[in-house]
Amino acid sequence: MAAKGATVLFVPTNNCLPPNNADVVARARSTQAARAVENGLTVIAADVAGRQGAFVSYGSTNIIDPDGAVLASSKPFVEDLLIADIEPEADKERRGWDSAKNPAIVRAFLEECYEVA
Repeated sequence: MAAKGATVLFVPTNNCLPPNNADVVARARSTQAARAVENGLTVIAADVAGRQGAFVSYGSTNIIDPDGAVLASSKPFVEDLLIADIEPEADKERRGWDSAKNPAIVRAFLEECYEVA
């Protein structure tokens, strides 16, 4: 998508899980940051928050810039509205996901997520 000109990726989610699996905030944020960095675009991820019957959602709503910095993040269990200034740059060269063309991104992602030496 980014290689074809996308500047923002919207990710709607529903991470409502059983309580013993519900704290996925850190994993969700690292995945969102990886998508932002590897594609050179802003990721806006919206998640549900709170309790629904036997299920729980901490809420992993984030706005992450193309360098992986979290611009805004929701508080756990709170319905929240996130606002951040973003500057989509349509004419900026997009990285796009192509491991053959950018193995440094793949290596950095693996080192970050899996602590590969």
